Amino acid sequence: GITGVSIRNIIIEGVECAGKTTLTDEIRRKIPGWDLKYLGHRDGNQFDRYTWEYMTNIGTILNRSHFSEVVYSKLKGRGEPFTPAERQALDETVKRNSLVVF
Repeated sequence: GITGVSIRNIIIEGVECAGKTTLTDEIRRKIPGWDLKYLGHRDGNQFDRYTWEYMTNIGTILNRSHFSEVVYSKLKGRGEPFTPAERQALDETVKRNSLVVF
């Protein structure tokens, strides 16, 4: 893990133009060998998609996550992407397995 901490992924979150790419580039320099994946919106079942991404990616910097999906779905009029139980399950998965940087 990173400095003795066991985490699967690092999630970078923030509004547009907040410096996510700059931060991601810096993290990649400090932690060589970690992959980078962008998780912006894609059509389909969002719960299945994010569950898959969180469980299959290890040692990956994730640019965006289900947190952005919630915010941008509302802003873009797509409705609620998750049921309350799905949102709780995703929150718990991230809490256990990831470092989140807002």
